[in-house]
Amino acid sequence: MESDDLWMRSLRDAARDLTDSRFCRFFAQLIVHCQPSSPEELLEKFIDRLCPVRPGWDYAARRRRALMRIAYYLQEYNKTLFEVGFDWPENMDIDFEEFLEEDRREEQQGFTTLEDGVPRKMTWMQVAETERARLNEDQTRVFNRIVDAINDPLNADGSRKQHLFFVTGEGGTGKTFLFNSLIAHVKGAGGTYLATATTGISALLIRGGRTAHSALRIRNDVDEDSTPAINFESRFAQDIRVASMILIDEVSMMDNIVLSYIDKTIRSCFIDEDTRHLPFAGKVVILSGDFKQLAPVVENGGRIDQIAASIRRCKLFARFEHLKLTQNMRLNADQVEFGRWLMEMGNGRNMAPLTDCVAVPETSMVDDIEALIDFCYPNKCLEDPVNRVDEMRGSSILCTTNRTTFDVNEKLLKRLPGEVKTFNSIDKVLCDPQEHAVALALEVRGHDYTTEAINKKTPTGLPPHQLKLKIGAIVMLIKNLSLRDGLSNGTMLQIVGFSGELIKCRRLDNNRAYDCDVYLSRVKFQHGTGEEDRKIQFTRIQYPIRLAFAVTINKAQGQTLCRVGLYFRGEQCFSHGQLYVAFSRVKQHEAIKIFNAATEAKRMLRNVVFKELLMD
Repeated sequence: MESDDLWMRSLRDAARDLTDSRFCRFFAQLIVHCQPSSPEELLEKFIDRLCPVRPGWDYAARRRRALMRIAYYLQEYNKTLFEVGFDWPENMDIDFEEFLEEDRREEQQGFTTLEDGVPRKMTWMQVAETERARLNEDQTRVFNRIVDAINDPLNADGSRKQHLFFVTGEGGTGKTFLFNSLIAHVKGAGGTYLATATTGISALLIRGGRTAHSALRIRNDVDEDSTPAINFESRFAQDIRVASMILIDEVSMMDNIVLSYIDKTIRSCFIDEDTRHLPFAGKVVILSGDFKQLAPVVENGGRIDQIAASIRRCKLFARFEHLKLTQNMRLNADQVEFGRWLMEMGNGRNMAPLTDCVAVPETSMVDDIEALIDFCYPNKCLEDPVNRVDEMRGSSILCTTNRTTFDVNEKLLKRLPGEVKTFNSIDKVLCDPQEHAVALALEVRGHDYTTEAINKKTPTGLPPHQLKLKIGAIVMLIKNLSLRDGLSNGTMLQIVGFSGELIKCRRLDNNRAYDCDVYLSRVKFQHGTGEEDRKIQFTRIQYPIRLAFAVTINKAQGQTLCRVGLYFRGEQCFSHGQLYVAFSRVKQHEAIKIFNAATEAKRMLRNVVFKELLMD
C-alpha cells in the first residue's frame, strides 16, 4: 500500500490557505486525481475543516455531513464515495437537495453587470431579454429557429419538427454569444439544459459548460459495441430527460463513433419505445464546430483514416439541419479582411500555384527566434513578469511539436529573474507479473523500462519528470481538474508562489466567474493503461502543469490570443487544419509573427487541407 504522507502534507497546506468551502472542493478533487490509499484516514485527519464542530453533533454526525458534501462534489467526476474508497454506510441516504438549493440561491441572485459603471443585479429572465436584444439579424434567425423547436416540438399536423441542428460560422460571427443567449432563454423560462464541449477549455466559454465526456459519461475507449455507461435511475439520466436542449461544441475533432454513442446514451434514458426510436430521443440537440479546424486524431492513421473517423461521415450527422452564421461582428476593416484571408486558407483556396503552401506577408516574418520571443514577451515583461502580467496575457509562441516547445520554454525560463525551483516526479512502473515477459522482450529490442528510463520520458498528456519553475512563469494545466472551478486542460496560469506542497498560481483569462488564485497539488497520472494499449504502464506523481510560454498548435485550439509567434524549426504543419488553427487564434495580421528556420522560401507555409471534410 502506498503511503499517503504526500497527500496528507498537501491537504495540511490547503487547510492553511483555503476557506472551508474551497477546502472541501479541494479535498474531493485530491481524492479523485491523487487516488490515496486510505481516504478514510484523510477524512478523519481533516474532519474539522470538512465539517466544523457544531453544538449537539457528535463525530458520526459530522462525518456523515462531510461525506454528503464530498459526495456532492464527486458528482462532477462521475464518482461515488464507494468508488473512491470511502466506507459507505449501508443506510446512508444521501440527499443532495440541500446543496443543490445552495447553488440555486446563488443563481437566483443573478449576475452583477456594469451599466455606466454601476453594478446591477439581474435575474436569468432579465439576462435573457438583454442578450436577446443584442443579437444581430443573423444570430436572431438561428436563435428563433432553435427556440421554436424547444418551445413547440410538433408541427400543426402532429409531425415532429426538426430538432437536430448544426451551427457553424467563421471566427467573429458570435457563436458563443448565441449559445449563451440560448442558455439564458432556457434558464429564464425555468428550463434546464446540458451545455458541453469536446474540450475543457471550450466548455469554460459556455454557461454551465462541462466536457461531453463528463456530462454524458463517454469512456475513452468506446467503440460500435459499447453500451451506455449511464444508469437509468441516475442523476445523469434524469438531467438528460428534463433538459430542454443539449449543446455539444467543438465537434470537428469528435470521432463519429462517439456521436453514435451519444445518440445511444440519450435514447437509453427513456422508457417509451416511440421516444427510444427517435434520433437522440427527440431531444433538441445542437452541434457546433468548424471543420476547417483539426480533424479527429487516429493513432497511426493517415488522411483516409481521419476522414473516415469524422462525424462528417456519420449517417446521424446527415439528419442535422445546418445553420450558418455569416455576419461578422468585428467592426475593424483590417479584421474583416484578415477574416476573409483566413477563410480562404481554411478552405485551401489561396495556395501558391502548384504547391500545398500559403504565402504569408513579408511583414509577418522575423529573422530569428529571439525576435519572435521579443514580439510575444518583451524584455520589460520578462524582467518583472508578476507586475507586468497584463502585458503578457494572451501571448503565445506556437510550434508543431512538443520537442520544440520544450526548448523554447527552457530558453524563456532562463530569461526570468529569480531562483529556479525543481520538482521531481515520483514515477513507478506498473508491470503485471504475467506480462513481465513482454517487458523483458521489449528490453531485448533496445527499450529500457527501468524507473530511471521512465524518468526521461515526457509522453503527450504528462508533465515532465523534472519540472523547473520560477515565480512569474507562464504554465498550462494539462488535466481537467475541476470545471466547476474553471480548471480545465488548457487553462493558462502564472506561478505566483510556492506554499509547502502547493503551488500558488493566478488565472490569466480574467474570468470573473472563478477564483483568481489557484492552488495546485501534485496529482497521479497513469500512462499506457488503455484496453488496447501495448505500452509499458507507469504512474507519475507530479504537478499537472507544463511551462507554456510556447505550446503546440494543437493545444492552442479553443484559445483566443492577442499575440502569436509561429515557430517552424524545420517541421512544417503536417495535419488538416493546423495552419488555420494557428492563424485563427488572433484577429488581424499585425498580431502574428513567424520565424521559419527553412533556408529557402521562408514565407511559404505548408497548409494541409482535407477538402472532403469541409462544408459546402
